[in-house]
Amino acid sequence: MHLMNNHVFKIILDDKKRKKAGAQALYALSKFAFVAYSAELARRYGDQNLVVTSLHPGVIKTDLHRHMNGALGAVINVMEKTILHDVSYGALTQLYAGTSVEGGQLNGKYLIPWARVGKPHPDTQDPKIGSELLSWLEEQVKPFE
Repeated sequence: MHLMNNHVFKIILDDKKRKKAGAQALYALSKFAFVAYSAELARRYGDQNLVVTSLHPGVIKTDLHRHMNGALGAVINVMEKTILHDVSYGALTQLYAGTSVEGGQLNGKYLIPWARVGKPHPDTQDPKIGSELLSWLEEQVKPFE
């Protein structure tokens, strides 16, 4: 989903623009931000034996579409019968990254189903975007004074 991000990343940093964005755009931005955040953490802390990966768990049958109706709901129903995978597949890539010997060599990598290194959106690997995102996130959790 982060690859389908057609919006400027700065939307996530701007309260007014973020509030005007639709649910689908915000979902894509959240996935984009997760991959960029992981890449930034890998850059900053990889030399301290911290392994950070991001991943796409796969196209899994979930209950996320339960509130969708109309054409989109119909499309999801067709997808559920044709291309979505059983939920038992949903943890394979995470388990590989977190428990395999090879997982220790995956710092900064983006994993795709099923336990393979994939190619993330190039902008998620941009150190400037990663640094700006991390600064914004830190500002969001800063205690009130």
